[in-house]
Amino acid sequence: MLIPTTYRSEAVLAALADILLLRQPKFAWPERNHYLVEYSWGLDRLVEQVPDLQDAAVLDAGGAASPIQHWLAERCRVAYNASHHPGVVHASLRRANLRHVPGDLDEVTLPTGLDAVLSLSSIEHNPWDKIVRIARRLLLHIKPGGVLILTVPALERREFYEHGKWPEPYPRTFGTTYLFDATALRQLVKEVKDLAALVTPRPPAARKWRRDWRRERRSLDEAPPTCNRAKTLPYLSAGLVFRRRA
Repeated sequence: MLIPTTYRSEAVLAALADILLLRQPKFAWPERNHYLVEYSWGLDRLVEQVPDLQDAAVLDAGGAASPIQHWLAERCRVAYNASHHPGVVHASLRRANLRHVPGDLDEVTLPTGLDAVLSLSSIEHNPWDKIVRIARRLLLHIKPGGVLILTVPALERREFYEHGKWPEPYPRTFGTTYLFDATALRQLVKEVKDLAALVTPRPPAARKWRRDWRRERRSLDEAPPTCNRAKTLPYLSAGLVFRRRA
């Protein structure tokens, strides 16, 4: 589903800001930042889908130094951060129930029996075949009934950029970025349907997707500077929730 550009969870953002202030004393949310949308939407879905969060084991997949891992550690029985590096952790954020799993999501040994996995603004930094492998691998480490929550960049039509080959005026200096359209999202649902059922609405047909995408984009371009996504970015955000089959 396409996440509205105006989506905000003030409770989530306030908690994340408190965490970030410990690491960056002068921290302030950047204007039009897409993480405001994706973190709000993803953590709201987690609370919605895992009601007994205090007893849950949850993995932040590919979050690196994001504040998500610390948000999870404050609320879950155990939180994992699987990424190449955890970032610099302020002393007051270190918790016994927060465990770092270093390495590539395609290769690292992941914990099993997870209640939920979050991959927020992360999985798109891979080629398509690896995206599918990682999504399936994450689902295999979730116990039946658990959920996988993904957010990805959404474009009107699918594109893939590699190693800084980002068309002007959208310069990028890191890695790869795969931008999803409705066709790519529907294909991802198809690739994992033997392992999980889609909880969120099925991505629409391409024509409706393009119409909805243009409407969101137009509303963003007309919004004041405090809106979530920078006008300089060519994409919006999409979110999917999968429930692991028995």
